[in-house]
Amino acid sequence: MKIWFKLYLFSIILFSLIFWITVFVIIETFHNNTLTQQVTNSLNEHQNIYNGINMDIPAYEKLQRYSRDTLSSTQTLVSSFNVYASNYNSDNFYLELYNDKQEVIFSNTNFIDNISREDLNNLKPNTRQYIIKDIGDRSYIFISSILKFSDDNYYFSYIYDLTNIYDERSEQYNFTLKLYLCFLVVFMFLMFIISNFLTKPLSKLTQATIKITKGKYSERVSVRSGDEIGILADNFNHMADEISTKIDKLQEQNNEKQRFIENLTHELRTPLTSIIGYADYLQRSKYDEKVFYEGLEYIHKEGQRLQQLSFKLMDLLLIKKDSFEFQKYGIKDICSQSIGTLRPKILEKSIDIELIGDDFECYMEQDLMQVFFINFIENAIRASYEDSRIIISIDSNNQQVTITDYGIGMDQENIDKIFEPFYMIDKSRTRSENGAGLGLALCTKIAEFHHIKIDVVSELNKGTSIVLTFNNNQGGNQDA
Repeated sequence: MKIWFKLYLFSIILFSLIFWITVFVIIETFHNNTLTQQVTNSLNEHQNIYNGINMDIPAYEKLQRYSRDTLSSTQTLVSSFNVYASNYNSDNFYLELYNDKQEVIFSNTNFIDNISREDLNNLKPNTRQYIIKDIGDRSYIFISSILKFSDDNYYFSYIYDLTNIYDERSEQYNFTLKLYLCFLVVFMFLMFIISNFLTKPLSKLTQATIKITKGKYSERVSVRSGDEIGILADNFNHMADEISTKIDKLQEQNNEKQRFIENLTHELRTPLTSIIGYADYLQRSKYDEKVFYEGLEYIHKEGQRLQQLSFKLMDLLLIKKDSFEFQKYGIKDICSQSIGTLRPKILEKSIDIELIGDDFECYMEQDLMQVFFINFIENAIRASYEDSRIIISIDSNNQQVTITDYGIGMDQENIDKIFEPFYMIDKSRTRSENGAGLGLALCTKIAEFHHIKIDVVSELNKGTSIVLTFNNNQGGNQDA
């Protein structure tokens, strides 16, 4: 059952309950008040007749004692009741008179046959009892008391037809039912519109979730309201944004892993193919010292590249697990040591390296930082032409180190990818120099540990500048 239909159904049920409870209370209260008023009036009428007859009885008794032609007690009472019955001109008013054996001696009703009169039982002098009875489709009130005449007891009953009061209540319920049906139709129509309007944002949310589950992660809901549903929609959109971002990151990571595996496979296959090929060639060919020497040199060179590749992979793995001790060192010393390590390659290409600027200190893990600078300087050497220069500028005020070469440079597409594992702009050149494409990927991990920001500015065929901004004077990531 959809929520709009629940809201629609429950509102109708609630409306009906409130309506009928209110109607019941009003009609029944009015009916009871009317009935009570009529019962009171009937009791008063009974009392008036009873008092009138009681006032006449002493005179009738005195007349009987002094006159022989007078009527009997029963005849006298019947005559008196006829007078009262004729004086009350009403279709709703009736009188009855019973003897002490509860036999009817006077009645102007036509409905007393075979009707039990339990109100006459246990009736005592100077008291009265009343009861409301349904006879057929009509309702009557019976008010009874005892009349004493010449030592005989007579039962006097005053009867009033209350049917019109009960009919009025039924008419009120019938009219209210018709009114309720009219109101209900209008209310159902309005609630149908309102419930659909209120739950429309939820329907949008449901449709959006279905689309998202089918892979449409860009799906969002547009709900403009300040209520809980609007807040829910905003939270849903925020959640969808986060999910979309996470999925994009996971997809990118998956793509990076796929490229990593493909490049790793390629990087392993190339030296292994060379090693196996030269080994097979040397096994099959006749011994020739020159050929043998060249083959062993190729095998040794490719073996060194495999060794370097394994070392770089181990560095990438271990840097995620090991704990390092951070101490304060001068950046200029680290740069000088890195330049010294790369001196053979610098001399090989006749490159002039300048280290300028004022030194500054920061917290670092010395070995990692040296690897960090060696990789960047080595990449600058590889990208540089022979007899060119590289400038390493230290800015102590902004805590920046800028490594600038004037080599081949690169376009924006390559700048965005150079920190991916195994990515190489010029694979033939890098491979010839025993590169594995892992240096800058390792640098990004080291930069994360030391809170270093890396910016790359490059122009094709003009050179590249690597700007390293340090932000770890408070001790860096010493919990790494």
